[in-house]
Parts: sequence; C-alpha cells; structure tokens
Amino acid sequence: MTANDRPEWVLLYDGPCALCQGAVQWIMARDRARHFCYSPLQGPWAASWKAQYAPTRDWPDEVVLIWGDQHWVGADAVTMVCRKLPFPYPLLGWAYRILPGRKKIYRWLAQHRYTWFGKKEELLTTCPAPRSWREPRPHSC
Repeated sequence: MTANDRPEWVLLYDGPCALCQGAVQWIMARDRARHFCYSPLQGPWAASWKAQYAPTRDWPDEVVLIWGDQHWVGADAVTMVCRKLPFPYPLLGWAYRILPGRKKIYRWLAQHRYTWFGKKEELLTTCPAPRSWREPRPHSC
C-alpha cells in the first residue's frame, strides 16, 4: 500500500460484536464519499496502530477512529463519524456530543453488547494491509 492508497479515516471496531458490525454496515451505507475504511480491533490495523502510538497503554474495548496522528475513542469516535457523514447525520453528531452522560451511556451499551446483540464469527474489514502510520499522506479537500 502506498501513501496514496492509505485511507483517510480508519474505524477500528470490536470485530466479533454483532452490534458493532451492524453499526459498520450502517455507516458504510451512508458514507457516500467513502471517507472510512473499517477494521476489527483484533486485526492488523489495530495491532499496527497500537504498536506505533500506544505500546504501553491498555486500550479499552471501544471503537477507535483514526485520522493521521489523531484518534478518538468510544463516544467521541461516534461523534466524529457522524460529522463526516452527509446531512442530517452531522446534526445528530452535534446533538449526541452535547448529550449529558453520553460517555456513560456509550460504556453501558458497550458492556451489554454481547448479551443483547450476540457475537459473529467472521470479521468485516475493508482496509488494505497496514503500513507505517508515519508515511506522509496526501491532503484531501
């Protein structure tokens, strides 16, 4: 993969989680500009990114959105995803961002996701094989 092939935004999600896979498919259906690629937290993108940026940090089992050297975790990642989707989803992201207790709500749902929604065997990924996170990327408009 060259720097030109690297996706602009990488969304790492809990691969076996049926709720998470459903959310990824929902985002894919609305991401007409194809901003995102998707990879499980259990896959090579997550391993590469964690080794580069967080080798000593114990990551929570939450969605991670990566853009260049920046990242958002959990409820903050959800907000950023909404901002990149077409109207009206940026408004929903804004409303979610100001929702009191949104991080607690996210964590509560995350704690019960397997019980309520189950697990899947196959892992969905749309990202090409990872390379160095430090490679220069072309800027997009």
